[in-house]
Amino acid sequence: MLTRTPTETDRLLQAWCEERDADARARLIEQHLPLVRTLARRFSHRSEQLDDLAQVGALGLIKA
Repeated sequence: MLTRTPTETDRLLQAWCEERDADARARLIEQHLPLVRTLARRFSHRSEQLDDLAQVGALGLIKA
């Protein structure tokens, strides 16, 4: 069986969950904003503006 070494994301998530480390939370958000932008781009052709979708997605990420 393969063992997986903890990634930076794993360590940041653990720091946020266990210690409520605000810096870890900010880094997690920054790391995942490109994913939000990619998903917003995928849905922007339907009727909503890309910037609006990206903004709502970013807010969702922050609240998650």
